[in-house]
Amino acid sequence: MLNRIKFAFQGRSKEWVNVRKIHLDWFPACAACSSRQKLEVHHIVPFNINPDLELCGDNLITLCAHCHLVIGHLRDYKIYNDNVTRDAKEWQAKRMLAYSRSKYGNKANRDRPWKNGSNSGD
Repeated sequence: MLNRIKFAFQGRSKEWVNVRKIHLDWFPACAACSSRQKLEVHHIVPFNINPDLELCGDNLITLCAHCHLVIGHLRDYKIYNDNVTRDAKEWQAKRMLAYSRSKYGNKANRDRPWKNGSNSGD
């Protein structure tokens, strides 16, 4: 774990720590799953490909550790996803649609919990 952290900051600008903190203050949840746990700041265009974009806010996206691997790197940290922003938005939209279709997201069921079988109401 310590080696991974060292590698992540290797060759970084002295400002990276501050930019990362500010980004997480502004975007404190995973862009794909809304998690607020184990957050990472992912470079849309990787640092090793274009170091000039390291501190550019438009090049950053917040992802949890799981989504960072799956969406940001397509399950392999040696590669990166050109479409990470689009894919994160699509995943978020699918999650919201599934929630809205669930018994928890359906307003009629929230207002009348006995209708979905959780309470007899009789």
